[in-house]
Amino acid sequence: DDVAGEWRAYVSNFSTAGDTLRGRAPGGVNVAWSKDCPLHGLSVMKAKSLGLEGMNEDPDGYWDETARKWRLLVSKFTSKGIRAAMLESEAWDGPFRPLAGPVAEDSTGTTLAFVDGTLRALAGSASRRFVVYSYPMLEKVGELPVAGPPWEVSASRNGRSWPAYLERDGGRRLLLTFDRVNFPGMPKPNWTYGGLYLYE
Repeated sequence: DDVAGEWRAYVSNFSTAGDTLRGRAPGGVNVAWSKDCPLHGLSVMKAKSLGLEGMNEDPDGYWDETARKWRLLVSKFTSKGIRAAMLESEAWDGPFRPLAGPVAEDSTGTTLAFVDGTLRALAGSASRRFVVYSYPMLEKVGELPVAGPPWEVSASRNGRSWPAYLERDGGRRLLLTFDRVNFPGMPKPNWTYGGLYLYE
């Protein structure tokens, strides 16, 4: 955050329930901050729970200059499974309130990215699709056309992947994702991420 002069992050709090490193803290998402750049070497950032309602993960935050609000795209745990949802707040560290969603499709790896110059919300799906939604209201507008999705899918909901998408000058588009292939003898159930794949 250039205005605040501070590095800020939204992170899944998979191991902040206590010193035992088991379980999840309420809400599922932490905020973290530091005056020092965390991009090189070992860094320590201060952190606290964002205090979200229910359980959430895969946060992606964005300052919306037009709306003058912080927007947070999350994968929200619902009675129908994990679904993309959009939250908003006047402050970067909350409190956040619901704005849109949860969507109808299974979702994880929720990511905000510019697609053809328009900000979109992206999500992986257990159906081997990368779904594209409008920003900020999460209306389904299509899917990323990926030739041969690499990740394995079974009856398990853990078959989802993550759409790390980037557009470059000259019309070049890059997608970094992963498969879910396990090494031999890996006990199940598990959430192994397997190998990385770069699409162009």
